Amino acid sequence: MTLWILKSKLCSLNSEVSTLRNTRMLTFKATAQLFILGCTWSLGILQVGPAAHVISYLFTIINSLQGVFIFLVHCLLSQQVREQYRKWLKRIKKTKAKSEKFTLSSRTMSDGCKHSEET
Repeated sequence: MTLWILKSKLCSLNSEVSTLRNTRMLTFKATAQLFILGCTWSLGILQVGPAAHVISYLFTIINSLQGVFIFLVHCLLSQQVREQYRKWLKRIKKTKAKSEKFTLSSRTMSDGCKHSEET
């Protein structure tokens, strides 16, 4: 019910969300976020009895990974964010290749100077 209301509100705000693909992705993201945020608190409620120590550790571990899960769901599943990461990585590779080329040419020149000084 909550997901249906969320979908209808967001569809009215943005016409692009009305496509079937975007609606499915939005529903998946909302469900994943509900699971991620609700899972830890269900473990928190179960911290009673002999297994409380183990459940406490699980609660802490999953709670500390919530940021990673949210990053995966909202950033890496977004087409626009993935495209920007690709562009960014291509730029890094280009600058790294240029710096390696410069380093190799500098070494070659310095090796040549050392060799001429020895003779």
